[in-house]
Amino acid sequence: MTAEGGGEISFSNAEIEYYRPRVDDIRLDDEKEKVEQGSVRELPLFPLGIVLNPGANTPLHIFEMRYRLLFNRIQEKDNTFGLIFYNKENNLVARVGCAALVTQYNPLDDGRLLVDNNGTKRFRVLRYLEEKPYIKAMVEFYDDEEPTEDISEVELNVWSKLQDVLRLSNKLYDKRQEFGERMTKIAPGDAEQDVEQADRRKKFSFSVNQMLDMTVLDQQLLLQTRSTSMRLKKQDSILDGARQYLAAQVTIKEALGKDKK
Repeated sequence: MTAEGGGEISFSNAEIEYYRPRVDDIRLDDEKEKVEQGSVRELPLFPLGIVLNPGANTPLHIFEMRYRLLFNRIQEKDNTFGLIFYNKENNLVARVGCAALVTQYNPLDDGRLLVDNNGTKRFRVLRYLEEKPYIKAMVEFYDDEEPTEDISEVELNVWSKLQDVLRLSNKLYDKRQEFGERMTKIAPGDAEQDVEQADRRKKFSFSVNQMLDMTVLDQQLLLQTRSTSMRLKKQDSILDGARQYLAAQVTIKEALGKDKK
């Protein structure tokens, strides 16, 4: 990811980290210590063609026998698995994914499962431990790096443009959608004062990620980056284009409405 003139962030799909079993294996010198601390653990993985962000919810329909087994087994433990992006175009699994906590199981009569899941934190695959009947991997959890610049202005721009996009979308499609309680609690200006700002900005950026209409490859790159600043700057650029498009469509709709009168 690189910053172009004006601060715009450009992506290259080549920057997505993929994991090739046995070729890209990592063994940490302090792995035992990190396992004890909880930053490294064994995690069953569920590769899918979607990206899950921390704090987001995603329902899943589980029908393959191997993944029915995965979900039945984690019920006996901590209800946690890793959702990781699978790219069917190159038949590769991403190296970075998001741990998910199953919050609701709904078993069907034929053995299929409907499950609700909440994203918790990102991880990077160190190596596969097993690949059958499903993947088990040793993973390391990680967080964004501390920002080296003041990003309060770009965050406010993202929030302002996001509100404009929702307002224009409601007007264009005659809807009354609103932001959820979680989003309003972590948004700039509306957040509780005792919330640590860097952590709040990170959570806000991931919530915006889940809402934006982006390619799955861009979603993966925004999940993967360790820079809250770069994530927000890319979102600012996307929202700018969305706002301009929706404003133009609303103008056309209003003009056509006047012509009919």
